[in-house]
Amino acid sequence: DYVFLRDAFISDLKGNALLLKFAEKNREPESKIIADELEKLDFNLKELPSKKNIYAEGGEFYFCPKDKILFSGINRNTIEGAEEVASFLNVDELIMIDSPSFHLDTVFSTVLDNEGFLKAIIICKKLISKNSFKKLEHLNNKLNIDLIIVPKEDSIGSNNTLGTLAVNSFSSPGLLISSSQYSNELVEKKIHELGVNIEICSVSQFQLSGGSVHCLTNEI
Repeated sequence: DYVFLRDAFISDLKGNALLLKFAEKNREPESKIIADELEKLDFNLKELPSKKNIYAEGGEFYFCPKDKILFSGINRNTIEGAEEVASFLNVDELIMIDSPSFHLDTVFSTVLDNEGFLKAIIICKKLISKNSFKKLEHLNNKLNIDLIIVPKEDSIGSNNTLGTLAVNSFSSPGLLISSSQYSNELVEKKIHELGVNIEICSVSQFQLSGGSVHCLTNEI
């Protein structure tokens, strides 16, 4: 699992990194491995408090530094863990998204413009709670961002069909890297209209382990 670099830490993009805490104990050694690598890069490392009920995994987060917004899943994160990460990143708003899916990044992605501001959210509406979608609609009204809804097949799929995990994307200013094209060509058309480029990078072997581009990458 070490190839899934997303889960073990989150960076504030200013030389500080917070080591996260896995809900699954057998993944804890990953944090030690990545900590050694980050120290070689002269990162200032911090750790989550060693309290009960504080868990946080990187696949549950999408951080928008310019907007000072942090999106967090609530499957492998606890509320306390998400709040600790929000405090570390010094965000103005923490938006919790409830989904039965493994990590938030299997149903969700941000789209950032060339300056790094949030312009759109790609979301599998059928795999998040109604209350969570209302939060996104409220954000849409407040910031005038687009909500781009995709089907399950662009996410984890259904009981009968394995999804492409196209939504599991690396999102950076002006660029979205995905493992697959979206099933509806209008999704990519809309993203291009926002001035954002899409690159497709096949990671089919990693998808066999349940991960994709967002899981394999991390911003430092």
